Amino acid sequence: MISVLFALLTAISNGSASVLQRRAAATAPDVESMRLSLISHLLRQKVWLAGIGLVIVAAGCQAVALATGPIAVVQPIFVIELPATLLIAGHVFHRKLPRGVWYGVAAVTGGLALGMASAAPGGGHDSVRGYAWIPALIATGVFEAVLILCALRLRGNPRAALLGLAAACGYALTAALMKDAVARLDNGGGAAALFSSWQLYATAVAGVGALFLLQN
Repeated sequence: MISVLFALLTAISNGSASVLQRRAAATAPDVESMRLSLISHLLRQKVWLAGIGLVIVAAGCQAVALATGPIAVVQPIFVIELPATLLIAGHVFHRKLPRGVWYGVAAVTGGLALGMASAAPGGGHDSVRGYAWIPALIATGVFEAVLILCALRLRGNPRAALLGLAAACGYALTAALMKDAVARLDNGGGAAALFSSWQLYATAVAGVGALFLLQN
């Protein structure tokens, strides 16, 4: 399936991008955390710019995957990004990951696969109808705000975990918005319907926000 292939390419591209961005962000002073000056610092790093290039490639692949397959099939494949990122990071940073880490990765990957197989999601519509976006956007925004506020009170791994969870929610929202936007192509609206939809521009805003959180 084309959607599966492009979902795999998305996961590998995102994994590679995360490693490059991590390498560049590690050089940023701690005082720049959660400030726009962090982005100014990263823009001067060629490694980070290369990572952004891969993010753009991943976004294109994700759009194709979502346009050709259901989101319930495409999104779970992205869990492959986790082992791909760790493999690439281990090579780039010359670190051998403990066996326990790989057990954890296997548990997450297998658990998600089992959960999706058991749930067997289906049905629904290709696009969101009515005002269904309003409660989804409000709930996601409130949840992310709580995570960020809690993260700002912490340091070290707990802070990284909360910001990582907030970034993940942002990327999940990005995927849902993107799926709704590209559905307008299949519904006969063509490029005009796509570029006139607010979901397309909301996708960009949510994606940039999630990217900023990820850098922190």
